[in-house]
Amino acid sequence: MAAVLDEVLGLASWAAGHPVVVGKLNIHFRQLLPLETVMQVNSEVVSSKGRKIKVKGRIVDADGTIYASADCLCINIPKS
Repeated sequence: MAAVLDEVLGLASWAAGHPVVVGKLNIHFRQLLPLETVMQVNSEVVSSKGRKIKVKGRIVDADGTIYASADCLCINIPKS
């Protein structure tokens, strides 16, 4: 779950036009994730100020049960 959230939150920043690296990732595990089930990962860019991009996301099932949630601070990669 941590690896998925790391990738998806970073991807959300890139998709919003911010080339970033994840600087700090906080994950809150709420439930054990069952094997061989379909899950949904939601993410959104919360704020952008200078080089700091804040993103949050969560892993949920079709019923809306939250298995993990995360927030991260991403840092814009300076253009060379």
